[in-house]
Amino acid sequence: MRPFGPFPPPDSAYPVAVAVSGGADSLCLALLVSKWRSGGVALIVDHGLRAEAPDEAATTARLVRSFGMKADVLTLSGLRRDGAIQESAREARYAALTTACQRLGALDLLLAHHRSDQIETVAIRRRAGSGPRGLAGMARFSERGGVRVLRPLLDIEPDRLRATLRKAGVDWIEDPSNRNRRFERVRWREDLPPPERRTLAALGARYGRERNKRREVLAEAALSVAFDPAGFFRLPSALPEADLLAELWRVVGSGKHPVPLNVMVRLVSAPHPVTLGGAMLVRKGAGWILCREPSAVQEPCVARDGALWDGRWRLSDPGGQARGWMIAAAGYRLTGQDTPAVVRRSLPVLECGDEFRRPSGKDDEPRFVFSPPAAALDGAFW
Repeated sequence: MRPFGPFPPPDSAYPVAVAVSGGADSLCLALLVSKWRSGGVALIVDHGLRAEAPDEAATTARLVRSFGMKADVLTLSGLRRDGAIQESAREARYAALTTACQRLGALDLLLAHHRSDQIETVAIRRRAGSGPRGLAGMARFSERGGVRVLRPLLDIEPDRLRATLRKAGVDWIEDPSNRNRRFERVRWREDLPPPERRTLAALGARYGRERNKRREVLAEAALSVAFDPAGFFRLPSALPEADLLAELWRVVGSGKHPVPLNVMVRLVSAPHPVTLGGAMLVRKGAGWILCREPSAVQEPCVARDGALWDGRWRLSDPGGQARGWMIAAAGYRLTGQDTPAVVRRSLPVLECGDEFRRPSGKDDEPRFVFSPPAAALDGAFW
């Protein structure tokens, strides 16, 4: 864990969270965390897809509590059961885990992805024709919704994790989906011969090193970019290089993936106002602003503490003062502010019938916090 530090003190108000499924990998990670520091919390996700899942989640909670950890079961509902079930479950799981971390004050979320998971990821992305970004595999460190996502086991073989549990006398749950060859990842897991696994591991490691070097370059270039708390970027007349611009575009546009890099390359070479991927590049004085596209924002949603609107703004309302209101785009209702008009249109407000209000941000009032799906330059998408 040392490369990921520093960390808050154990038993502080900022616990380390571990995503635990009940399988061997995540249980072993929870066991290791319990020996590393006190005050950790296990987040156990029940996807609601199997009849046995609630009992398995309860069993897992009792087990991690025996490690001396707290346990919190997160129950999901309404997941798709078609061919995209794994993708749907993954997105819902990450959203639930991030929300739970924010609620608990956890700054760090540990995931149990290991060496074989990384090899399979590289194999899947190579088959799909991915470039350096995809072939770098999963990042050891990323950020999502203001929470650091850490993968400390990426160099560890799963057999070592199981051996550790056996030594500790800990049983685990086998998810039948891990043997279902309908899923591409399972086919790679079962069919890849050892020599090919070593080749893929080396390939991922090489591109991972290139990713880290590239992040350092982009971090230096990012010094020319100014982020405004209203959720947009101020850019100089000469736009930043293409891959940095793509990262910024994704953050502002609430996209899950960067916009095509070749589009960014052309835009940097010949800057001009453009609307793309839910974001807009607009000329402002001698420079530019990169902001959300007003016509692409989310429809109104119920205002409640922790609600995420438009994939970018989270409502903080612990006192419940916004109960009965909706979160919606300001449109043309906000005037007389320093924020550019095109930005004001996509800002969130609270509305109830014909009434609306923009929270002032005072401690005793509801407030909106900019909380995009992932930070730029977090390494998860390069």
